[in-house]
Amino acid sequence: MKNELIAHIDKELRTLSIYKGTNKTVKALNMKIATQINSFMARTLTSYTMVGMTLLLLLFYIQSFLLPHPGLVIEIAVAFVLLPVIAVAIQMISSVNEYNWKHQKFIFGYIPTFSKKKEKFLKNDKNIKKDIEKLNKLTGNIDHKKLKEQQERWSENLRKNGPKQSAVSRPDHTAASPKHTSEKIHIPSAYRNKNALTKFKEYLNNGRADNLKEAINLYEHEKAFIKKEKAIDRQREEIEALHREIDNINHNNAVRTQALMRQRAQYEYQVRKKIDDLK
Repeated sequence: MKNELIAHIDKELRTLSIYKGTNKTVKALNMKIATQINSFMARTLTSYTMVGMTLLLLLFYIQSFLLPHPGLVIEIAVAFVLLPVIAVAIQMISSVNEYNWKHQKFIFGYIPTFSKKKEKFLKNDKNIKKDIEKLNKLTGNIDHKKLKEQQERWSENLRKNGPKQSAVSRPDHTAASPKHTSEKIHIPSAYRNKNALTKFKEYLNNGRADNLKEAINLYEHEKAFIKKEKAIDRQREEIEALHREIDNINHNNAVRTQALMRQRAQYEYQVRKKIDDLK
């Protein structure tokens, strides 16, 4: 039982390690997708800005020859300067990050042209499509379209071949019937973390515990002891700080007392001198 418990703890530790690595991969994929979306939005804004500036230049050129008007020239020039500034502002406001790149409610989501371009980009770009597929596999997001296709294929095969199962697909009840002993071991969720599991394994290997209950009790006892030690250390630090403050006050009082004594001595000397002068 003890060896089986250690093996189960090792399995839990490996699962935690895999989960941690998966989380890092998911975060990196989200960041990569967000970066690609921001790059696409920047390219889209740049292309639209260049088109707008070109149209303004043509309008400026046509207007300067056909219908000269100083006010209109100034307006076109201001619009020409403001157009890239507005594009940069939109890019900054509508930038996405690793947490909200899936959300539709940002500036590009409210502009039909950009929203359609973004949707088309997510569906057709090979790199980002590949990253999204990886992310869906890691996060367990179900592709309902593929699932529906699989169900239709299964229904078609069932209709053609009947309900009989092949020897390969038939579940082996004889092999699955005896439950493995490690499946009976249940570690509470509060202790299913790296620190607690590592401590449990250490107790079992060192002979300080023989089962899960003893390991948990020993772990909680050590936690309480460490907590008390930390509280005692904090109190000791507070007492030492108070002692230092008292010493500083005493030192300041001593310096102040010496200064007062020197002032008194000088005053007495001046008084005696005046008395001697009067005599």
